[in-house]
Amino acid sequence: MIVLNIKLYMRKKWLPFIFIVCCFACTGNKTEKHQDKRENLVDVSEKLTEIEFNDVLVNMIAKPYIIKNYLVITDPTSDDRLLHIFDKDSFRYIFSTVALGRGPGEIINLGNIAFNETDNQILVTDNTKLCVFAYNLDSLLLNPLHHPYIKARLDPKLIMNHYVYISDSLSIGELIEPTSNSTFRKYIARWNMKSGIIEKMPYEHPDIENKRVISTVSEKYGIYVECYNYNDLMTICTLNGELKYNVYGDKLEAKSSRKVLYYCSSVAFCGDKILALYSGENTEDDNGNFVYPDKFLEFDLNGEYIKTLETGRNIEYFCFDEENNRLIMTLDDKMQFAYLDLHGLL
Repeated sequence: MIVLNIKLYMRKKWLPFIFIVCCFACTGNKTEKHQDKRENLVDVSEKLTEIEFNDVLVNMIAKPYIIKNYLVITDPTSDDRLLHIFDKDSFRYIFSTVALGRGPGEIINLGNIAFNETDNQILVTDNTKLCVFAYNLDSLLLNPLHHPYIKARLDPKLIMNHYVYISDSLSIGELIEPTSNSTFRKYIARWNMKSGIIEKMPYEHPDIENKRVISTVSEKYGIYVECYNYNDLMTICTLNGELKYNVYGDKLEAKSSRKVLYYCSSVAFCGDKILALYSGENTEDDNGNFVYPDKFLEFDLNGEYIKTLETGRNIEYFCFDEENNRLIMTLDDKMQFAYLDLHGLL
């Protein structure tokens, strides 16, 4: 009887511990997703349609944005106007705006642009003047020479790059923090434009030594996505910086290799899907020139791989036109601009 009581006591004593261990074993790895095979390949090369802008010359390294009913293309190497505005449905040219220069309201070094839907403002960052200019969209439509005002100042030691504006008290983007005259670290951070306070997100992958990422944010779905440039890794977190998923490809290395650029230039939410430009191979040609990727990886919001879209064209940047369900792309190609109709693909 005494022996039986001891056994019952030991079972009751260890039962909670065993339960916790079992729960951890069942749930502890749900954040880690390893995708060794991504072989659902779809050739969309014949579905790309060229966009021709005959009324304005746009230089290389242009980047497209969809803002309300407009396609906005940044032209950072222009010697005159830095933003070109088009009708997003017909691609009809409307006007060019935002002057290059050192005068009041002019931009010296064009950085990120974002859209403040509440106040109908295009937000344009000047990386040299260290400020964010706010241009009222309606005023620009009436007068492309509309003078902006300074909405926020930038800290030269904490530069917010490629951010998505949610409100005056919350933007989320890539924080660049210099660590020496020639090196820096990159983080995802929250930025309060009103107070100027920048807070780094709490989650950082423990194994990545040289973090270089591109990112995108969805207020609707309450998540942001980091795609690592030099690691075969995508991270999905809540807007508070809590890890949801680490999504690994089959070539992950803790140490970065700059000869291979896995995720390149752009990632975007396309409806309830995530599309990311992906290379996954040597990104230099025989002459040492950079080669842009020609494919998109498609994931659901939980990071599950769906398919690979192979375009046959080298893509610099892209954006998603939700209303028309298509991608707008700038290319490193004879075809400088193109769109891809996503009906039947997503």
